[in-house]
Amino acid sequence: MPLNISEIRKNFPLLKSANPPVYFDSACQSLRPEKVINAIKEYYEEYPACGERSLHRLGDKVTKKVDEARLEIARFIGVKENEIIFTKNTTESINLIAHSLPFEDGDSVLISDKEHNSNFLPWIILEKEKKIKLIILETENGLINLNLLADTLKKNKIKLVSLALTSNLDGETIEIKAISKIVKENGALLLLDAAQSMLHRKINAKELKVDFLAFSGHKMLGPSGTGVLYVNNLPENHYQLSPFIVGGGTILDLDGKKPIFLEGPEQFEAGLQNYAGIIGLGEAVKFLKSLGLENIETYKNKLSKIFYQKLAEDKDLTVINPTIPNESRSLVSFFIKNKDSHRLCLLLDEGFNIAARSGFFCDHFYFHKKNIPGALRFSFAFYNTEEEINFTVDSLKKIKEIL
Repeated sequence: MPLNISEIRKNFPLLKSANPPVYFDSACQSLRPEKVINAIKEYYEEYPACGERSLHRLGDKVTKKVDEARLEIARFIGVKENEIIFTKNTTESINLIAHSLPFEDGDSVLISDKEHNSNFLPWIILEKEKKIKLIILETENGLINLNLLADTLKKNKIKLVSLALTSNLDGETIEIKAISKIVKENGALLLLDAAQSMLHRKINAKELKVDFLAFSGHKMLGPSGTGVLYVNNLPENHYQLSPFIVGGGTILDLDGKKPIFLEGPEQFEAGLQNYAGIIGLGEAVKFLKSLGLENIETYKNKLSKIFYQKLAEDKDLTVINPTIPNESRSLVSFFIKNKDSHRLCLLLDEGFNIAARSGFFCDHFYFHKKNIPGALRFSFAFYNTEEEINFTVDSLKKIKEIL
């Protein structure tokens, strides 16, 4: 059933304000519906206590609410609740794998040249520490060449392939089923950065046959400071992961200098957790499920196609990786020759109340490699409208006339 966008927008306080902005920066951080905000407020006002530790009724309610959220999130991606580790964001999730997965001499990690800094820096540091060799796969017009991927895997001792499922640079979603098959046939592990995917499409981690899946709450209607790491069959720990950060809540007992670590996700969730955030993230998942991920993806594809086609009419604009199917994008990035992207972004905000993103988008490697001085990025969500797209395109034309 098609989404009723005007009714959906009523759930978002910012969009109900007297002069709501055109918010095209959801790739950085999505808006939050009232149900998520209210769940956070409810925690702080009605049961602001410690979960897992305190046995009183307030603490017991926190524990139950967090367990409910873990189960909700697990079902959302088709996995078991004891395979879900709560983190601060995708960045921490990737770092957890980088520092918890045992590497041997000669092991390599493969990433693409389009990865976010969060999927570059942990591996660069490990390479500098001589723990791994980092292999950077060159994309072709933004796309992964499957034959090149297979050939690279065959010629190197690659333990882990770590890729963004959907790029925050150009919005491209990789051919994950084909890639997963190639990776597994060559005996490597697969880590997916799904930060840019969770808001837009249904994901089943088991069907994708990934070993690890990382994503952030703040990009999928959830609170900032919340993230998730899925680890396939975590309780069995056949990946031999060791805790990255340790402390309260991670052990069963400590007798002298012999800690007995808990099994399952708890051993990786050190210290007091972001209970309000986790509970809010559970509500965000419920909200997305109530709309239907298939409906969301269909509508997002429609918006993306309209926006891209309108941009393509302007010969002054250069879209980054334009050959990617425009209907599959969740965002569009472009630049205008000899025009500063930051200034364009500020003029859109100050003159037209349009929120976009400018710069390198934490994709410095790719921008420098392609000699792109910066870009503008417009990212969509189901609460955006075709009218906002038309207004934005017209506003860009007006800005170009005065520059």
